[in-house]
Amino acid sequence: IAAKDALGRAALGPTGKRVVVEARGQIVTLPVGQGDWRLVEATPGARAQYPAWSRDGKWIAFVSDRDGAKELYAMDFDGRNPRRLTAHKSLVMNPDARAGKIVFTSYVHRFPQIWTMTADGLNQKELTTGLELNASPALSPDGKTLASGSYDQTIILWNVEKRQAIVT
Repeated sequence: IAAKDALGRAALGPTGKRVVVEARGQIVTLPVGQGDWRLVEATPGARAQYPAWSRDGKWIAFVSDRDGAKELYAMDFDGRNPRRLTAHKSLVMNPDARAGKIVFTSYVHRFPQIWTMTADGLNQKELTTGLELNASPALSPDGKTLASGSYDQTIILWNVEKRQAIVT
C-alpha cells in the first residue's frame, strides 16, 4: 500500500505553509504547495498517530506505541528530541496543542476522559470524570476553552482553568 493511500489524521501548521500527516505509522510534514516532504517520525516496530502542531510551530505532539502502550509524545518540528509526555499505560489519542497546553483523550480509567497538561508534560489534570464519551478535545486559540464530543453527538464547551462545563 502506498503511503498516499494510507493517510490518516492531518493538521495544518500555524503558518499555513506545511501540514503534518500520519501515514502508515509514520509522521511526515508536507508543503501546502510544491516542495519536499519530510519524514519526522518513523520508529521501527512502532506506530505514530494523531499529530498536532504546537501553536508556535516549534514542536509536534503525537501518539506512539514505541514503549508498548499508546502514549503522548512531543518532538521538535523537524523530528529531533522526541520525549514521552504521559505514562498512562492506556490508549491515548487526539492531542491538540495551543497556548502552551496540550489536551488529549486517555482511557486510563477504562472510559475515555479528557486530560490537560502544560506543553512540557507537567501539570497533568483530568478534566472529565464521568462514564460518558469524552472525545476529540479541541482547544481555543487562547487555550482557555475546550470543545469536546459526547455519545449523543452533542458538543460540550469547557472552562479549562476551572475544569467545568460551561455549555452542554
